[in-house]
Parts: sequence; structure tokens; C-alpha cells
Amino acid sequence: MEGSTVQTGKWSLSREAFEEFLACLDPDRERAGQKYEQIRRALITFLRCRGCWSPEESADETIDRVIRRMSDTRVEDMMSFTRGVARHVLAESHRSVREVPLLNEAPGLLHLEIMQGEDGSDFDLRMGCLLASLRELDAADHDLIMQWYRHDKSEKIRNRRKLAAARGVSVETLRVQVYRVRKQIQQLVQKCLTSSRVQ
Repeated sequence: MEGSTVQTGKWSLSREAFEEFLACLDPDRERAGQKYEQIRRALITFLRCRGCWSPEESADETIDRVIRRMSDTRVEDMMSFTRGVARHVLAESHRSVREVPLLNEAPGLLHLEIMQGEDGSDFDLRMGCLLASLRELDAADHDLIMQWYRHDKSEKIRNRRKLAAARGVSVETLRVQVYRVRKQIQQLVQKCLTSSRVQ
């Protein structure tokens, strides 16, 4: 990264800008490199836990933006500042459902009550937590919930009948299984929301 120029819109990250960023982290080059890696790892974890589909790339984009903004912004707390920029990067990635293949496959998931705040707020955070929670399900439960919400309206009914038949159970039995998975998702989402709001 440090030896290249990375294009970000009309702005480019030069080696000199990256070196200045490292110098802000620590005057000692080796310690600065270690702090850079710590920040990047923390960002990847932060983004992954919130449902980011490309946490490594988004972490690099975050750092690029931090370096760009440091030219006209005084940074007192680098980690807090970086995390704030990461929230913007994450919000941008969630803003368009087109960028979330999983929700394109099963659009009905967006209508789960777990996605609706009391005042309709926190949509980006809730979406991120939903995506992260779906990743924590075992393969069978993940497949079930994705298939259950795959279609809308009349197609949804036909799809669920086919799904039940393929599994050798009644639609009512399948509905109970889905309810169990939904409760698990709700618990995971709530845990994610609580953790996110504490930070």
C-alpha cells in the first residue's frame, strides 16, 4: 500500500501521504506500522460484525478517507475518528439494497419486524446486524430462512408449499421451524444492536 498510489475518486493516496499518516501514529516507523495494523484489524472486525460484505476492502477505504481528511482536520483520537469514518463507509454500502446480494435473493427478509425500529430509525445498523446474524446460522437454518422468504405475494405461497413438500413435512410444521429460526435471528440481532450501541 505504502509504495503505490491508490485512486479514490479524484483524490489519490500517495506514498508521501501514507508516510505522513504513519508519522502521526508514532514517530518510530516500526511502532507506527504496528499501530496501523492494529487499527486495520480493529476496523475489519468492526465492519464484519455489522454485516459488511467486504470488510477488508472497506477497512482500506476507511483508512484512505482518514488520510485524505487529515489534511484539513485535526485528529485528537485516531481510533474514534477512524471508527466514525468507518460508520459512513458502512452506511454507504448498506444504503442500496442492490449492493447486498443476500437481500436481493430474499427481499422478504427486509420486512421482518426485527428490521423496524420504534421510530423507523437505525435502518443501516439494523440491516448490518441482520446480515451478520444470518451468517451465524448453521447451513440448514440459513437455507430454510432464505428459501422461506425468497418470493413475495402469490408466488410466496406456492414456494412454501414446494419447500414443505421437498422436506417431507406440512407447511404448518415448516412454519414452526421457521419461527424457531426467526427467534434465533431476533436474539442475535438484539445482541448485535446492544453491542453496537455500547461502542
